[in-house]
Amino acid sequence: MARHTAQQLSIEELRTQISQRLRSNAAFSKTVYQDQPIIMTGSQLKSFVPDAIREARQLARTLYAQGASVTDVFYEQARLLAGYEDDFEFTGSFSQYYPTYEDMSNEQLRGYFAWRTKLRAGQLEQGSLSFAYVHLYELINLVGVASAQEGYDAMLAFGNAYRRFDVRFGKLFDAWIDDFVIYYGLDASLLRTRSFAKRDAAFDALLHHEVHAEGEVFDALVTLGDHAIAESPFFIEHEAELRQLVVHGYRTAAQHHAKLKTTLPAKLAGRLKNERLWLFERAVFANPLAIDTAKYQISAHDTVYCRNGAWLRTRYERLECPLPWVTQLLETSECVLRDAYAYPNTLERTITTKYLLKAIEAQAASL
Repeated sequence: MARHTAQQLSIEELRTQISQRLRSNAAFSKTVYQDQPIIMTGSQLKSFVPDAIREARQLARTLYAQGASVTDVFYEQARLLAGYEDDFEFTGSFSQYYPTYEDMSNEQLRGYFAWRTKLRAGQLEQGSLSFAYVHLYELINLVGVASAQEGYDAMLAFGNAYRRFDVRFGKLFDAWIDDFVIYYGLDASLLRTRSFAKRDAAFDALLHHEVHAEGEVFDALVTLGDHAIAESPFFIEHEAELRQLVVHGYRTAAQHHAKLKTTLPAKLAGRLKNERLWLFERAVFANPLAIDTAKYQISAHDTVYCRNGAWLRTRYERLECPLPWVTQLLETSECVLRDAYAYPNTLERTITTKYLLKAIEAQAASL
């Protein structure tokens, strides 16, 4: 795309060009040039509109006449102005919910592009919060960058730098950058708030505990529980025995539930369910890749789908928080083993299920 310039002329250069044009006009061709009064006042020069912005305004009028949406108009204008630069000295302000170029006056628009020009040159100024959101809109629509990875890098650098200016900026930014990773199919390790990879991996170890070593199952239970067992002085003294007891308790319960209608993992985390996912919510997003169908794997038990343009997420319904039963297993196992060793400080046996408590007590007695 051709790179636009703002006709970034100083006041004196602009006056000189205008005077030269007047002297070349037929009406002045036989006249000896003499000093002329100021052709443009400071106010007139301030209101000067560069050709690129005029083109963008005309583009909007044409698109609106054709029934285009606000989002589509913004996207096409953004592509037109992707390389535009300005050095306009803007002293005003701009604040708008869902800000777009068309919401700005010409002066505000030049102020935005002057702010963006400095930003791209490595000079970040606070400017208006609405300017920051417009810039994010450009990046999430992949405007001004050559690839999705470049867009992600630019978005991350800008967001991390700008959030220090305004605390309101961070929440939407964190959501949008994760949406960016999903929409453009980048590596799931880049997710910041939507990923629960460690927890999901732990749950997978419980689902397939038969093929996992004792240590892996124990670590998975600690991850999914809410009992800091590894910080216990008793654990430090009897780590091997406590690890073995906890895993024995889990496997006993898993084998018991395998005979029932509801498996232990289903009891713990519920069923897989679909929930609607709104990518780039509260942003001006034009779906530049025109995605209608897609699949994105966040983790083994967390998948995002797009079907007929609607985004859905499939995951276990109760796997977001620490699992209460796992916490009880960790607490009860430590309590039973403390009692078996006559440890002075005991804990509460929060598991009361008879078959399981009996199995834990018998195993503890044999250690």
